[in-house]
Amino acid sequence: MLAISILSLCAPAQDAAAARAADLRIEHALTCRPDGCWEVRVHGSGLDPGAGPLEFMLNDWGEWRAVDAYYFEVIAADPPLAADATGFPPFATAIAPPDGIFDLTYELRVADLDSEAHRNHGLLPFRTQSYAYGHTRNVFLEVRQAGATVAAEYTVELLPPEGADVFSGWAGRHAGPQRAGVDPAACNGIFAFGSASTERILGSGADQIMVWHFGAARDVSDTVGVMVEMLAPAMGAALESPAPSPLRVFVTDAGGGGMSSDHGFFVGYEASTPDFVEHSTYFHQTIAHELFHTWLGIRVPGNEDIVWFHEGFTDYFALWFLAATGGCERRWFAERVLELDAEARATSSLGSISFADPDTAWRDGDGPNERMAYQGGLLLALALDVELRAAGKPGALQIVKDFLQDGVAPDLASVRGWIESQGLKEFYARCVAGAGPPAAQEGLERLGFVFERASVPLTYLGLCAEGVGLGARIVKVDPNGPAAAAGVRVGDVVGGYAPTRDGAVEIGSAVTTEYRFGLALFEPAAKSVQIWFERDGREVEIRIVPQIWDGGSRRVIGNAGEALDDFFRFES
Repeated sequence: MLAISILSLCAPAQDAAAARAADLRIEHALTCRPDGCWEVRVHGSGLDPGAGPLEFMLNDWGEWRAVDAYYFEVIAADPPLAADATGFPPFATAIAPPDGIFDLTYELRVADLDSEAHRNHGLLPFRTQSYAYGHTRNVFLEVRQAGATVAAEYTVELLPPEGADVFSGWAGRHAGPQRAGVDPAACNGIFAFGSASTERILGSGADQIMVWHFGAARDVSDTVGVMVEMLAPAMGAALESPAPSPLRVFVTDAGGGGMSSDHGFFVGYEASTPDFVEHSTYFHQTIAHELFHTWLGIRVPGNEDIVWFHEGFTDYFALWFLAATGGCERRWFAERVLELDAEARATSSLGSISFADPDTAWRDGDGPNERMAYQGGLLLALALDVELRAAGKPGALQIVKDFLQDGVAPDLASVRGWIESQGLKEFYARCVAGAGPPAAQEGLERLGFVFERASVPLTYLGLCAEGVGLGARIVKVDPNGPAAAAGVRVGDVVGGYAPTRDGAVEIGSAVTTEYRFGLALFEPAAKSVQIWFERDGREVEIRIVPQIWDGGSRRVIGNAGEALDDFFRFES
């Protein structure tokens, strides 16, 4: 069974209408029970008894096998399952359905949000007091016969608890049961039971956007809707492939990040997230990333050999569209690219593993390979963009547009073929098959960004820590410093902080204090900084009024006007 990662989603449904008999049907019915379990009934009719026993598969996305006893249990099957059909799918029936009819009932245990099961397996369907949430691809079984998916007329029915609504990416919101013609094994979709704290509908007609906010976190549905309303038309116009309408967005309080699918996408915003994050460009980048997966990832799917193409290039184009539409400053685009460049070059993979290596396991649980796929892939997209534009060609967005028009899922060979067809054979050998892309600053300078240095103040807290940023542990506190006066203790662990400054700051050699935590991190214009510490199993929020010191410098980014105007414009 093929394990599919969080964002490497399913291929488009096969156009098998001509092969389907009029009476061949597969019906899935999911009941959300009050006890927290989901009961799924699968009924098939019109099957060919001569084609052999039925087989059942459930996509695990690399997650479920470790928890199959927790997650999945067969309740009943007619015809009965084969004697060795135990544990997690795949499994088969003992005999072919003699009358062309089969029935199978199974149960999925839905994890509580923030439970150990959910923390360890974030793709498990989960529930809270107000809603339950899942994805079709790892909830509904794929039905196979004679080694192939049964080509049938499919339906999915979602049955909520009494008084609850149903939300789905394919059919919207319904009070009570919802039934629709969806093949859940051929495409992925998002659905939820319960109640949404907010529903926002933006636009109309072919440009309608629906945003549902679930859970107890800060309501960010307005921000999400505004960003999608700004970005979706621009992306669709540039790629000559309009966004789906209605475009349905789920905002949940289950962690950060997000996921796109064939039917809607979601972004996470935890209840503990500081309020300022809503208006952070980092959060806006997450929204843009998941939205761009509508094209690169869904309409242009791919395999695990080119995770760097689907993830890293998506990250790059998300940033590019943010800057091109005014969603962020052009300077921030460059700052973020440089920030990711530094992170990528700190991994053990960039420069030692080739993007063209088909045997690389890119999904290594946010390890060095996966970080290289995201961050290194972004740098590769930038380098390709620079080379294409220098040669007088449209930018790197053209590769997505061409694959969209071809309608074929790309692989490593087709990506190579496209790059070399643009006259960039040497670029492919050097940057894709070789040591990787050059430093980002070089490419940004070629595009028209100008780099200088300027003096900036530092924010002294009087803290010495093991580690930097989140997870740093305080090992020493200046008894006469601001942090000591505010109540910070040795052993406190940093769990969050605000407000941070934009851009990287260097600490000059004249600054010799050992209490260096926060010197270059916080916004010096703020009256105080806010740090959330983990202390004795609980969260402690402390505000500190820093001392402002001289001794810092930062890179100042400007632009050459017309050159950047051309860069943030795409014309095929």
